[in-house]
Amino acid sequence: LVTWLGGTSADWNTASNWSGSIIPSCGGRDLIKIGPGVPNQPTISGATVGNFRELVILEGATLTLSGSGSLEQCATVATPFSLIVNGTLTVSGSQAIILYGDFYQNNTFSHGTGTFSLLGSSTQSIDGDEDPIQFYNVVINGTGVKTLNQQVKITNTLAFTNGVIITTTNNLLTFTAT
Repeated sequence: LVTWLGGTSADWNTASNWSGSIIPSCGGRDLIKIGPGVPNQPTISGATVGNFRELVILEGATLTLSGSGSLEQCATVATPFSLIVNGTLTVSGSQAIILYGDFYQNNTFSHGTGTFSLLGSSTQSIDGDEDPIQFYNVVINGTGVKTLNQQVKITNTLAFTNGVIITTTNNLLTFTAT
């Protein structure tokens, strides 16, 4: 377990902001928690890639992507590793979120003009209590089945290269591109 402390700054890439002074990486610890009540909430900015295996943003906490920063789940991860948003995840522009596991949206997700990618070779799901969950751009690739356990709305483009998307009559995939 590695925990965001935010004592030095909001910079994801500053070791002293993390428990154990270890910046999360694909070779590192399994679970990352970002909680409320710290001096600075994390921001992934510049050319920084925020790597993680499993990331939980707790209620009252916020993770922001800005500049050309991106959030990328380690490619070696298989489900049940997830990105779980019980707080707020903000994409302020055209940043990328790349997942090989599941996405749970239980609070606030602001998609900006970013790209949300599901690239897993194992089963992946989109779930949560925001209905519908909205994405700007979506990329589907990887041989794994992508299951929508809630309604999903794409407001710009879907790039579907490989895989299967499972929907139901209640959990539809809709497009509202302008």
